[in-house]
Amino acid sequence: MAEFTYDEAIQTEVDALAQRLRRSVLVNDPMVRNLYRSAHFGDEDPLRIRALLQRDTGTDVVSYIFAHGVPSWTGPGRIPPNPELGMIHPRVCTPIRRPGRPGEDMIGMIMLVDPGDSLTPEDLDLIRRSSQLLAPLMEARLYPAAGEAQHDQALWDLLSDDPARRQQGLADLAPQPLTHLMVTRMAVDDPQPSELRQAQVRVALHDVARPRHMSPQSPVTQMLSAVAEDTAVLLLGCRDAVESPAHTGEWASEEISRIRRMFIEAAPEGASLRIGCGSTVRGVEHAYASARQAGAALKAAQQGLTAEPVTFWSKLGPMGVLLGLPRTHLSRSLLPDEMQRLLKAVPFDELIRTLRVYLDHGGNGPASAEALHIHRTTLYYRLGRISDLAGLDLSDGRTRLSLHLGLTMLPMLLEDER
Repeated sequence: MAEFTYDEAIQTEVDALAQRLRRSVLVNDPMVRNLYRSAHFGDEDPLRIRALLQRDTGTDVVSYIFAHGVPSWTGPGRIPPNPELGMIHPRVCTPIRRPGRPGEDMIGMIMLVDPGDSLTPEDLDLIRRSSQLLAPLMEARLYPAAGEAQHDQALWDLLSDDPARRQQGLADLAPQPLTHLMVTRMAVDDPQPSELRQAQVRVALHDVARPRHMSPQSPVTQMLSAVAEDTAVLLLGCRDAVESPAHTGEWASEEISRIRRMFIEAAPEGASLRIGCGSTVRGVEHAYASARQAGAALKAAQQGLTAEPVTFWSKLGPMGVLLGLPRTHLSRSLLPDEMQRLLKAVPFDELIRTLRVYLDHGGNGPASAEALHIHRTTLYYRLGRISDLAGLDLSDGRTRLSLHLGLTMLPMLLEDER
């Protein structure tokens, strides 16, 4: 006999509730996307038909539903009709919450069309009890089971800086041998935190970070993942040698971009996914090194130090090394002496920017002038002003190195001091 799955158990309860009430029943996720539905009893309206055919109610409908306070409801409540949205009939909605947490973590909702507000108090009590029955099934479906949670912990152990934990993680995971692998760290940035949005973010992140079938064209042949609250870590690997430049990890960029697009489609509007990628290493036992780099790259993305949505550690240069240091170590007092003198003597942003571009171009005057869209004479005048004001010899290699390092550190220090 086939194993009875959580999906089948939830669908059975949905159908039973619909039969008792003689009403169509939907179970939606926290983003009001349909997960389960019963047969209809002639109570559908244009909105219900659209939701079922297009599998999307639309942001205007979601906003209308949330405006009635559904996330804070403790039981069934009524939502008035809105003909402009195609909602000809009122709705009865009941949040489904994680068991034992009545005031938090809405993981879904039961939605019924209620023509004429005809559902009785007894009917509403039946819906409430149904939501309580569905809660543990929904939790088991959406959140890691015990075995999955152990798998997550094993991956976190494998990527730990602690050698003993790494050995334990390696033993617990027993991953496939891979010739190339890299680690990606992801974190959600949500400017509108709320209980509901946190639940939505967790569901979206859980969905996109879990292993899936890779495209036959993708060099990625294995993916291990772990999700914790609003962060996730992915270990991407392949058994075959990858084309140069293999070290950078960009061989996995297509898969990472796909994950990011999936998150944007699934997450609440305004939430974004910051992604940091380590470089490629050989052997799972060295994955922690890529994870450390991915952490630095993620930090750069979170601090706005890079403009790209996906940040590769290999492109950070010395910034990657600095971001690997504890935040408390990156203070103005540790700026090189040459940089301290520059900041005291040269308060002009234009001169500082000119120097940064000049150093970024290896002291190449023509290339620097072209990048700044100025004449070479203007460039050399500005550099001369910097030398005179700060008493620095810009032809000296050590001075250039100190200034370039200091200018690289500066955005991180400014971010820390805000």
